Amino acid sequence: MRKITTYFIVFFLILFATSMQAQEFRGGIVAGIAGTQILGDGYSGPNKAGINIGPYVNLALSDRASIQMQLEFMQKGSRENPDSTNNFDSYLSRLNYVQIPIMFQYRYNEKFGFEAGGSYGVLVSSYEENQGFTGPLLTGKEYKDRDVSFHAGMHYYISDQLKAEVEFSHSLLSIRDFSTTGPTLLFNRGEYNHVLLLAVQYQINNLFGY
Repeated sequence: MRKITTYFIVFFLILFATSMQAQEFRGGIVAGIAGTQILGDGYSGPNKAGINIGPYVNLALSDRASIQMQLEFMQKGSRENPDSTNNFDSYLSRLNYVQIPIMFQYRYNEKFGFEAGGSYGVLVSSYEENQGFTGPLLTGKEYKDRDVSFHAGMHYYISDQLKAEVEFSHSLLSIRDFSTTGPTLLFNRGEYNHVLLLAVQYQINNLFGY
């Protein structure tokens, strides 16, 4: 699966370079900061901050509609800071993904637009700390090496090249199973990434001078 993802990333980078010269495609950069949590780990949130950055390729379907593919580095995870209200419980999970969202975007009017789609992410690194101890201590199981998520969001167009976005995403498949003694239900089969993202998208024109 990682080899397939590598081929997909190489294909995306070729498409991104091509988009800078083709009239049918537009390319740019997305960057933002997210509040994240892991549903099912027993902690509230989103309490952990993460960064989101990477290039995108956009194909216009009409004056209002488009399809956008992104290649992102995305930090997810969970955090519980110790204080008197939680008996000084501390927990930290850092999950770093390379993910490829594919989004349908619709520009409602001059200033606002909407998007929805899905992503496939590969876990490139993880770190977990519970009460100062490291390792998969909460469930006794390791994180899975992929994350399949649903995305939905809204855009505010600052200019034709620059737009701000608020985006929500949630894992469709669990990122880690419950322990063997934990409950397993149809739509509750472990832990799930939950992300609220604030970002900007900047369209790059004439990157290669064309």
